[in-house]
Order: sequence, then structure tokens, then C-alpha cells
Amino acid sequence: FTYIFTKDKNLTSLYEKYGSVNTVEVPESYQKLWDEINLETQTQKLNNSMIYDSKERNQILNSLSKRGYYLTRIAEVFECKDIAEVGTAEGWQYFNFCKYIDENKGNTVSSCDPRDVRDKKYLEIFNDERFTFYNGTSLEMSEGEKEKDFFYIDGLHDENTVLLDVYNLQNNQVSDKKPVWVFDDFDHRFGCYKDILSICSNSSNFKVYKVGKTASGKPAHQALVVGRMSITKS
Repeated sequence: FTYIFTKDKNLTSLYEKYGSVNTVEVPESYQKLWDEINLETQTQKLNNSMIYDSKERNQILNSLSKRGYYLTRIAEVFECKDIAEVGTAEGWQYFNFCKYIDENKGNTVSSCDPRDVRDKKYLEIFNDERFTFYNGTSLEMSEGEKEKDFFYIDGLHDENTVLLDVYNLQNNQVSDKKPVWVFDDFDHRFGCYKDILSICSNSSNFKVYKVGKTASGKPAHQALVVGRMSITKS
């Protein structure tokens, strides 16, 4: 399903230039990031889920491989130059953002995760003051960073965890334009679904879109929200 509650020229441009997350053509250089960082991990997850049909496996892997590049295209059409990411995992998405910033003369990429298991090869490639990793939560990252115009939230799945990330990062929102927020795991099986639904329900400009299946064979969606977040603790 897809909801767009406000006609947005940037979303129109995104579709006209790149299509959807399922049809976007991934350049070879970005595909290499997937092949070298994430392909083996996702293949093992397919095995763990006992998904052995070759056609289904290829469809899932092909869909998964497009997500990282598509997120950078969202950043491009909204002219974002400072990115904050919650939940870096093996660093595949992190390095997609780094590559985007490197190619588009952007400013910074910041990421946080309690575990640092980023690919060592690409740590050497993207190793300068523009790229910062916080071995902790969104709170530690928020305290160490300035303004950001793009936020990608892919952290814990429990209820209230996404709201907490937004609460922690709201003071890092850029002041001279509307920031862009993208939330992963907008699916009923996760507790954070309620968090993201609440955020979308309080926004006049959001889009929910399918991103194919995960390596567990489950359907997956992301939510894109354009606008300033403001959360207070009760």
C-alpha cells in the first residue's frame, strides 16, 4: 500500500528520475557495496528461514539490494547534505550514505549502534572527518552532532524505541528547511509500528511504500515523513 497525503514536487521528481524502490536501477559502484558487505549476510538469513527456491531467493535479494541506493536518491531529490542514521548493522546503509555524500559534495554522515561491526575494507575507504560513528545510542549521537537534514531510523523494533530516537534527535533538526525522516520496519509484526503510525498520523506530508520482502520472507515497508518533529515526554 502507498499513502501520499500531500502532493510533493520532490517525490514526483524521485519517481520520474528513479522510479520506485523496486524498479530503481542500482549503479555498479553501489551494487558492489551490496555484494561485498551485505549479500553473504542476507543469503545466510535466507538459509536460516529455509527459503531455498531459487526464484524466490533471487527476487528477495534483488529487492533488498536496491534499498540502500534508493535511500540516497531520496536524500538527493530533497537536497540533503547532513545525514544521521540510527542502527548501522554491518554498515551497508552507512557506506551507501557515505558514498552519496562523497559524490554529491555533501557535509556529514553520522551513525550509531551499540555494536560496531562495520566492514573494515570500507572503513578504510570512507575514513575522514565527514563520517562519524557513535558506539552507542541516538542519545550519544545527538549530543555529539549539530544540525542534520536527513534522518534514517532503523534501530530497535520494540514499542516506544522509535519515538525515543526521534525525541533524542529532534534538537538536531536543521533550522532553515524541513528535515526528511525515513523509518524502516513499518510493519504490524513490530512494536515500533505503533510509533511510526503515530508519527505519520500527526504529519500532513508522508509516504508509506513497499520495499519488498525481508530475508525472512516477510513483507516490509518504510515510511518517509517530511517535516519537523516535536516530541515531549509525559
